Amino acid sequence: MELETIVFGSSFIVDPDMVRYCLPRVPKLREISLHWNESLSAPLLRDSIGHLERITILNAAYGGFQDAMAQVAEMLPNAYRK
Repeated sequence: MELETIVFGSSFIVDPDMVRYCLPRVPKLREISLHWNESLSAPLLRDSIGHLERITILNAAYGGFQDAMAQVAEMLPNAYRK
């Protein structure tokens, strides 16, 4: 059995090093769901895990991330915001 989907809950902080160094090493990963935080950026996601079929940002409606979510929408057509 291969790991194809990862869902990070709201209490798990996804940091840039995880996105940059760990997640790209999961060979069969197709989909990830995470909560956005101020240490993440659209270019980081694009460059590190932009190849995934689906990236879901679970707290995209939070008002403090409007600019970041606009950039995600522009740079990552495979990103979905909830």
